[in-house]
Amino acid sequence: MSRYAFVVCVSLLLLPLLFSAQTASASKLPYTRYEDVPQYLREILRQQPVREQYIAKILAEFRVHASSIKPLTRSLIDQAVAEKTQNERSNQLQRLIRFDQDFDTRVTADEIRKSIERQRSSVEENTGYVDRQVAEIMQLDANKDGVLDYAEMSSLKTLPLGTDHQQQSRVELMLAVDPDGDGALTLDELEAAARSAFSLVDTNHDADLSADEMKAVSQIDVRLSREVQQNRETQAIKAACPLPHPSDASRVFFLAGYGAKAVSPVYIGNQDADTGVISIEVPPNLGPIYLLVSSYEPTIWNITGATDQITQMAVLGSVDEAGRVSAGVTGIDKGRIVFANRTCISQDAWRPTRQGQINPAVITQLEMMLDRQPSVVSAAKSLGSQKISDEGFLGIRLQAFQPVRDGFDEAIWAEALRFKPYGIIDIDDKAVVSPVSAGRYDVMPEWFGISQLVKAGVLKPAAAESSKPRHEVILPDGSGVAVIEGNPTIELPAGAHLRVMVGNSFDVVKDMPRYPSGLYGAVSVKFNFMPGVKLPAGNPGHSCVTQNGEPVGDICSGANQEEE
Repeated sequence: MSRYAFVVCVSLLLLPLLFSAQTASASKLPYTRYEDVPQYLREILRQQPVREQYIAKILAEFRVHASSIKPLTRSLIDQAVAEKTQNERSNQLQRLIRFDQDFDTRVTADEIRKSIERQRSSVEENTGYVDRQVAEIMQLDANKDGVLDYAEMSSLKTLPLGTDHQQQSRVELMLAVDPDGDGALTLDELEAAARSAFSLVDTNHDADLSADEMKAVSQIDVRLSREVQQNRETQAIKAACPLPHPSDASRVFFLAGYGAKAVSPVYIGNQDADTGVISIEVPPNLGPIYLLVSSYEPTIWNITGATDQITQMAVLGSVDEAGRVSAGVTGIDKGRIVFANRTCISQDAWRPTRQGQINPAVITQLEMMLDRQPSVVSAAKSLGSQKISDEGFLGIRLQAFQPVRDGFDEAIWAEALRFKPYGIIDIDDKAVVSPVSAGRYDVMPEWFGISQLVKAGVLKPAAAESSKPRHEVILPDGSGVAVIEGNPTIELPAGAHLRVMVGNSFDVVKDMPRYPSGLYGAVSVKFNFMPGVKLPAGNPGHSCVTQNGEPVGDICSGANQEEE
């Protein structure tokens, strides 16, 4: 066999393979599902229900950017964008340089103002309009020296004047039609794609979409639009909350609260932060756990028990001015903990629906973040100590109030337990893992701090009030069964609680180290600083403060300090 004959034979053998490869590269056509039709073709289909008009409009738009011999490519789009940006910068420079009244190649706010005032029409006869125009143009002043130079006047970063982002986006959508995905959309490819898309919808093949055919298309478009929006929301949530994904073997446990029913001698962030403590006990033999917790108030999550079963812990919390999460964890090593802003969940996770259930939107957002639904969800406004079980989180019932500690006044201690019934949970500040600093309070938060200060002789109940509390045992049905004076450390019947009344007006007779944190709302008090006593550091919250009988600040004017 001659060399020429051999080449011909090989060519004939390879020809079917080459044809097959070309066919495979164009495998997107014809479209078999409307959902597979690119967005660009779907958008024009809603505008042009007649086939030939539909195709003509598409090809006319293509010829604006490319031609029958020059396909549409990414480099062509980038080149067009660069040329357009250059023209816009030049046009903007020409618009702004006309304000240069002294021909020094620089423009000041005063020059802009005088030029606009000379040119404004009767419709715009107001100073506010001129001020807004000057402020808008001076946004280009990158170095804030009050003068626009050539570089700033030609910058489009902060003052886009005429940039057609919508047109650019439309060309991007057109390029996405590219059936074979080679990055070059030809006129023939676009026409074939358009005919395939129209034929898919034109069920009776009359080249004109009927009302019923358009309705069917519209319904699918609405669904696809919702899916696109949901995908955007998912990506936004993932970007705002880049949480690690749970392993396939792990169960996801989610617990949310506004705040805690216990406090600690340790603060998170600073001493003005009213830091609560929520203990979570992990029993053995539960298997791998992905623990996700959320709180509004600064919280230390105290994890105890078989903590080795927690493969990952994600903590959502409020952030400070520096963007750091005001939360901490003990019992879990730093390598297994991640912190994120609680606002990546748009709903208040702890706030139940009217039916008392956790908001379904919260569960949906959790699924978006983790790509799976949590196994267990639980939420409450105020959380006491918890225990994880196969069924979920079990609140550890308080059997008896915590006895008064050394260094605290027992009468005020009882009032403190009314707001934080789980009392004080001791935490080692050195063991706290947190994005913010952790330290020990000089004065305990809320009424525990008041109790400390009364015991130390810094505070004295005002003469018109008594710090001797009355404790009434209230049964679940609301009936009172006993009144107890003094120490409230008694075992209560199941479901019963103590109702406590105590005075909340105090004379400050010695220098106070600082105000207790968290004195807001019903927890607020009245401080009357006696002569010679200095005002302390810290934040009194909603508490009324007087010095030598004169109000300090504006809280006292509307204060209603008395508890029922």
